[in-house]
Amino acid sequence: MPEADATAVPTLVERLRREVEQARFAGADPELAIGPDDAPATIVAKTLAAERLNTPLRLGDTLLPLQEDVAEALFHRGLSALRYWRFAQAQDVFEQASARTASPVLQQRLALYRAAAALLARIVLAEPGQPPKPLAEERALDLVATLDALAPEERRHYAAELRRLIALRAASVDDPYLQTVHCLLRARLALSNGDDTLGLGWLLRAARLQADRLAPSPYLADLLARARARLSRFLDLAPPPPASGTDADGQASALAASGAPAAAPEAPTEASEDGGDDVRASELLAALAGHLDLVLGGDVQGDAARFTIAAYHGR
Repeated sequence: MPEADATAVPTLVERLRREVEQARFAGADPELAIGPDDAPATIVAKTLAAERLNTPLRLGDTLLPLQEDVAEALFHRGLSALRYWRFAQAQDVFEQASARTASPVLQQRLALYRAAAALLARIVLAEPGQPPKPLAEERALDLVATLDALAPEERRHYAAELRRLIALRAASVDDPYLQTVHCLLRARLALSNGDDTLGLGWLLRAARLQADRLAPSPYLADLLARARARLSRFLDLAPPPPASGTDADGQASALAASGAPAAAPEAPTEASEDGGDDVRASELLAALAGHLDLVLGGDVQGDAARFTIAAYHGR
């Protein structure tokens, strides 16, 4: 390509971009076609414009899918985000992939995953132990039957996965173990978002659910005590200090003079031996999960995978 032609490519791309956007604004569905008499610079410009604008590029009687590989990569990136319960990221990536694919199979698969991700988010972010509310996202079950571009085996797989998740949500209402798994999952999500205090709250809730099953463990008891002290301080649950200018003895004397009954002494706050509350949620999560694995004979962190959607792998 002559150097003069090469320098014209950006200008040509910009002109084509305006033409495509104007056509779309007018309600048309434009495409770019490479003609037999097109100069090399025009061919390059049309190819770049089609790729950037996600516009069909026609070469003779053939439409070239310029972004299908990008859409496929985005789809798998969304699956990875969903696997780690990053719901907003997954939905955003699925939307990007939908805008880049013309494949009926991938379009329907993405529509299914957008609905399934919304359902899963409602389940995971619900209050553990609370009765489920009507889930509008259960329409994903009805959607599965309409996905005629997918193989029957794939539709059956995803229908079964969605029913399993809905049943799991219902069963967790009366199942302390599922609620414990759910609490540990919420703690992990809080940690991944950098919210250590919220993570401690979910871990304390998990420990409370299994309080009668916990075996004696000075190390775990110390971590739990530190966590309670830290949350008490965060919530400002400590007794208020004496009013300005009045010490504790002065308050007691005033109560005695008024004839009011003396208040019962404050119960000591449970805390560690050194009175600190510097526990990290990650440390408590590892200790509590390991302890629960021993006393319950399970894998409380591994069972969080029950709150995911298993992707279909064709045979």
